[in-house]
Amino acid sequence: MNDKKFEALRMMREIRDKLSEIYTKDPEAEKRDLKAIESVLQSKIG
Repeated sequence: MNDKKFEALRMMREIRDKLSEIYTKDPEAEKRDLKAIESVLQSKIG
């Protein structure tokens, strides 16, 4: 059980670090990603 939890934490850290690197290089990328997520969520809600 602990191995799976540890793997999940490691995976989340890797994702966070990867996104941080991308968004540091291109701040507009974060805005584009958030708008895309917002669009998907709005289509599912409304």
